Amino acid sequence: MKVGAHKTDPKRCLVTVISRRPYGGRRIQRVWRNEDEILSQMRSDYKFAYRFGECEFQSLDFVNMTMHDQMQVMVDSDVVIGMHGAGMVNVMWTRPETLVVEIFPQRRWRWGYRNLCQYLGCSWREFRGGSDVFVQTTDPNDTGMDKRLWYDEWKRFFDPLFRDAIARLEQPFSSS
Repeated sequence: MKVGAHKTDPKRCLVTVISRRPYGGRRIQRVWRNEDEILSQMRSDYKFAYRFGECEFQSLDFVNMTMHDQMQVMVDSDVVIGMHGAGMVNVMWTRPETLVVEIFPQRRWRWGYRNLCQYLGCSWREFRGGSDVFVQTTDPNDTGMDKRLWYDEWKRFFDPLFRDAIARLEQPFSSS
């Protein structure tokens, strides 16, 4: 598939949100209900946080992307944010210095992607704040939970992690 292990543009700052949205008539659980709103605020607050240009924020649904494109996006991303779910498996294509933030319902405990990030050398963090939104499912043993985040709480959590990731990204270029 010819995807390199290094970013295509080393000076580019890229934050990728792995989106979970209904597709093909299928109802998806663990949807980040106010993703667009939070992402808009993040774009506003962090657009110029990177000394070597604007920080780009994108939200992608990988369902219709080719494997090559999924891999390239992850290699190019400096920060990856996503709700716990199948799309997070794409963190396997990230670089070791990537910050990965996995958002969980408050009472759901799964460690597969954390373990994968540890193996790869990524900086993995979990976020359980915000409010869980109950979703009725057809399976009586499954209590689906979507998520709504409160920006002030999210920013208190995310800001120091993001600033640290940006400092690491800038470091190789700071002395030149």
